[in-house]
Amino acid sequence: MLNQKQGGSPPGYDQRVVDQAVRFMYSHIRGVSFLQVFFPVSIAWMFWNNVSQVQILGWTAGVIAVYAARIILVRQFDKLDPETQGLTRWAHYFTVTAIVSGFFWGGAGVLFYTPESVNLQVLLYTLIVGVAAGSLIVNCYWLPSFYAYSIPSVGLVAANLLVLAELPGKLLGFLLVLYMLIITQVARRTHDTLYQSIQLQYENLELVEELKLQKERAETANRAKTRFLASANHDLRQPVHALSLMTYAAKDELTSPRGKKLYESMTSTVSSLGQLLESLLDLSRLDAGAMSVQRENVNLKPLGAQLITEFLPMAQRKNLRIGLGPFDFSVYTDIALVERILRNLVGNAIRYTNSGGVLVGCRRRGENVVIEVWDTGIGIDGEDSEKVFTEFYQGNNPDHDRTQGLGLGLSICRRIAVLLGHDFQYKSRPGRGSVFRLTLPLSKQVILAQPRQASHYADHKNTLCEKTILVIDDERIVRDALKQVLCDWGARVLLAASGKEAIAIIRDKLDGKAPDAIICDYRLQGRETGLDAIDEIRRVLGDQAAATLILTGDTAPDQVKTFEKSAIDVIHKPVHPDELHGYLGRLLKAT
Repeated sequence: MLNQKQGGSPPGYDQRVVDQAVRFMYSHIRGVSFLQVFFPVSIAWMFWNNVSQVQILGWTAGVIAVYAARIILVRQFDKLDPETQGLTRWAHYFTVTAIVSGFFWGGAGVLFYTPESVNLQVLLYTLIVGVAAGSLIVNCYWLPSFYAYSIPSVGLVAANLLVLAELPGKLLGFLLVLYMLIITQVARRTHDTLYQSIQLQYENLELVEELKLQKERAETANRAKTRFLASANHDLRQPVHALSLMTYAAKDELTSPRGKKLYESMTSTVSSLGQLLESLLDLSRLDAGAMSVQRENVNLKPLGAQLITEFLPMAQRKNLRIGLGPFDFSVYTDIALVERILRNLVGNAIRYTNSGGVLVGCRRRGENVVIEVWDTGIGIDGEDSEKVFTEFYQGNNPDHDRTQGLGLGLSICRRIAVLLGHDFQYKSRPGRGSVFRLTLPLSKQVILAQPRQASHYADHKNTLCEKTILVIDDERIVRDALKQVLCDWGARVLLAASGKEAIAIIRDKLDGKAPDAIICDYRLQGRETGLDAIDEIRRVLGDQAAATLILTGDTAPDQVKTFEKSAIDVIHKPVHPDELHGYLGRLLKAT
């Protein structure tokens, strides 16, 4: 840290700051040292015929010797490792050369004092004062070297004038003393500014490193959260999937009024759990960048009608009105992703509205269509205006009531809207309600409203009768539940816990022939995956074709990417039996 100092550091500054200043000082020496040859040679030439030539040669040789010593010093310094610390002693080495140089230059004002030649004196004093001022370039990084040079160089000249010169010369000597005081103040201020600048650079570097560290910690925590959610999500999806299948299979057994009511409660609970898990899947797909966008020109009217049909029972259970405004607009978007946004918004509106109702409608705004979801619910506090888009934030659910969701809906809505490039905003008044607006681009062509396709189950109602279906899943409860449902549909079901066991069943019970369909879990025993198992089975079957479907509870971002690249149909648990029937029917028809 910058407050850790070592011996030799100027007060208030860290040793690293001093070390960097010394490096700067030595880098500047290279640029100005050549002047220490040019100037003394010039002075020797000017005074050659005016003073003792022995003095001139001795003085010139001394100044050049100091220059040579500095060159050697710089070369030795350059050999140091760039990471070397504790460079104060190198500053002291330079200070020694500075004091010697200062006495040589100050001595020039004494040795070459020729009052009868005013022009030469003016040139000499100008050079001495100029070199003293120029030394700031180097010496401001280390004040002791500045004092060591400037005091003898200017001080000896001033003292010589004050002692030997006439009144005008004494006045000049006095002015040189003032000059030395002024340049000393300039040197101190320049020194402080430079050191503060260097210290600020180190503080900024520390801040950058701290930010990097915090970012790495946040990313690590986010990855850990994603892994935890994916693992927990998988572990939850397995029993919920089995529960969904068993609930469906028990439908025909619960014929009494009490049994039917129990079945409805079980179905509602399973559906609620499925929606929560679906939100986690959406979150994982967004994190993985695996949620693709497929834009098309489409009419919104069928979507509006479907939303009302789907959420009407939910609204009626709370004695709320739900209405549909104008929706007959053609837009250019990914209608499936828009549907996810609207289902989240309408579901939230009903959950957080206790009286009144919910209205869904569209308005045209120039070249755009704005879908609006109005409610008369509890509203959103101003302090929660951005927090509501944070994952798992439940500001209006302090008791963490599971029926109110996980706090993912609005976060997912915003992220999907960003993915689509659609504007997504809301306004709210606490206690009065909220309105959420999603802006879509208007289609350049009018699309007639088409009724949505019936479910795959209706299309393939009889496609599973007498079909042989091989189920591969390492969890017995899931295998048994799936077998019960498939058998109810008239299929012949074979069960396996691994790819190896499935191959043995194909060879022993099917005489090496392919089953009509294979339903395989993704995560099997050990390190085996559903993709591995299917690859092995296909190698055994050769050219024989079988409809293949992978069921998985994995929602980790890397796994989601793997599924997106796979040529095999993948659906996530829990899957509703009707949906499963539709998938199988479609695959069998295509095989």
